[in-house]
Amino acid sequence: MTKVRDVLVHHVNLHPNEERAAYRLVIVEIHTEDGVVGFGEVGLAYGVGATGSMQVVCELARNYLIGHDARQPARFADRVYHNAFWMQGGGPVLLGALSAIDQALWDIKGKLLGAPVQELLGGAMRDRIRLYCNGWSRSIGSPEALGERARQEAEAGFTALKFDPFKYMPDGSRTPLGGRMDADLHRLGLDRVRCVREAVGDGVEIILEFHGGLRPLDARKACGDMKEFGPLLVEEPIDSSDAGVLANFAKGISIPVAAGERIYTAAGFRPYLASGALSVIQPDIGLCGGITEAIRIAAVAQAHQVTVQPHNCGGPISTAACLQVASVISNLQFQEIFPYFSDGRQDLISEPYEQKIVKGHLNVPTAPGVGITVNADYLARNATTIRASS
Repeated sequence: MTKVRDVLVHHVNLHPNEERAAYRLVIVEIHTEDGVVGFGEVGLAYGVGATGSMQVVCELARNYLIGHDARQPARFADRVYHNAFWMQGGGPVLLGALSAIDQALWDIKGKLLGAPVQELLGGAMRDRIRLYCNGWSRSIGSPEALGERARQEAEAGFTALKFDPFKYMPDGSRTPLGGRMDADLHRLGLDRVRCVREAVGDGVEIILEFHGGLRPLDARKACGDMKEFGPLLVEEPIDSSDAGVLANFAKGISIPVAAGERIYTAAGFRPYLASGALSVIQPDIGLCGGITEAIRIAAVAQAHQVTVQPHNCGGPISTAACLQVASVISNLQFQEIFPYFSDGRQDLISEPYEQKIVKGHLNVPTAPGVGITVNADYLARNATTIRASS
């Protein structure tokens, strides 16, 4: 037995990015009695709830983890699910805490055995992982400028690009969408998709993202008008919280629908898969229940002939955990990657995978655990830390 001795939770203060958006990282660090250390990441890098997840990590650690065997992530998840009352049906704060602990336990298990997590999950299904690039379109208002940037990404080797055609005003400021879209923004979004398609040609997949910000009437019109530009998918075209509503919407458009970053656990995905609402699912490894639950979710999706592209909009530990899952599931579509965050988050680890991309692909990780080395000095300079045992 390799017992857990202590758990630290770090709130990393990131530099402001070009949008002045409030991003943060919540990192879980687990120590065993024999000196092995594992790391995981909560998937609440934006929005609200990150600081709440820190306290949940500490409660879970004190009540269900410290003193237990670190080599048993699935047993820990089962213990929490059946004993931590609100975990059944829990949302992103609780499940984000569970997910980060789960990642860190898998990291420890891999380090103890001297193997990458993917080997412990049955071995890699592929040698390279195809990526779709996100974040490349940040703060670009002009359709022509967006097309030029898309052309640069295609020349860099990316064969799939995702962007929100309605996220920015013509001057690059954020769109104040409240569920409705006026005619000017509709035309602007249409021009952006047209310019991107003309810039990259037919050899690059376009994935549209509406962030669940439109009402069905406006989203249906947008999807109908953009169909001629051959988008592969549209992500969260409407509020995706109701599987039945989303299934009815999906049946009325000709672009396949993707969603999943705000859906948690295999049970949570089941109605979306059973109803045919989603052609591709996007579980977040830092929110859905961790690596343990992500493998279960992928298996349920495969039974419904649905592919998986893990959601990843966090830090480099999140990326590493995603790559472990993406390498072993047979129904992988793509892996999401944000190579261009300018807020310093990649400095959290040595040799981040975001800097190892070659022609839109990443090689399957081979280092032990989730395949990272965390820079302790970075955490010392940039993080506020609490200790579960305090």
